[in-house]
Amino acid sequence: MAAAPLMPRSASPSLLALKQAGLDYLLFDEETARALRAAARPQPAPKQSPPARPPAPKTTQRPAPHGPASQAARPAAPRPPAAPALEAWPARWRERLDKTRPAPVLWVYWELGRDLLGPPEVKRRECVQGLLRELSHPPGTHSFWPPALPDADGNEAAAPALFWEGARMLRGRVALVFGSKALEGIDPPPRLSGAGPFRQFRHRGLLLVTLPDLEDIARKTRPGEPVGGTALREFLRATLAPFA
Repeated sequence: MAAAPLMPRSASPSLLALKQAGLDYLLFDEETARALRAAARPQPAPKQSPPARPPAPKTTQRPAPHGPASQAARPAAPRPPAAPALEAWPARWRERLDKTRPAPVLWVYWELGRDLLGPPEVKRRECVQGLLRELSHPPGTHSFWPPALPDADGNEAAAPALFWEGARMLRGRVALVFGSKALEGIDPPPRLSGAGPFRQFRHRGLLLVTLPDLEDIARKTRPGEPVGGTALREFLRATLAPFA
């Protein structure tokens, strides 16, 4: 490349002009450029960090975030079952939703639908009533929403899509899930499936709290003691304090 047409050597351009044009390394030898820099910059300029190098392309360490290799390495979480429109709900579920008052704390156990539609089993009723008395929360704190409702023939089948949509419409914030069958009936996240009692996980806007089966709680309650024992009462009080 010819240097003369761009800027003659005798012109003695300023260092600023050279830098702006980006031509100092073309027009002058190293000695002349050094002299020009020294003349135009009597005091040393603050040290500047060198420009950051662009990251090297990654080809083998990590696959593209949306490519097939990424999907194979990290399978996508299964989508929750879609809830039908309220008009398409079975009549019993719509009636139950209409009769259920919104509340931050939802009680969930497998036999709940059976107890709500017919006379509740005595031991379960006494167990629930005793726990509510022990907690002594203000009215409107608790409500009951089942994972399943028996059909006309008395058969029960879990309806997780209806459960989650109903919990959302009831403005639930925490669900007390009693027993493993109730937990599986609401289609829990994989990390919570098969979990034992006294564990907490957030899922789909709810704090899921796993608890023993109501029959186990009733069986372990000693005369004169709180339902389920002092440990269960204190656990529930501490867990529900932000919601009551």
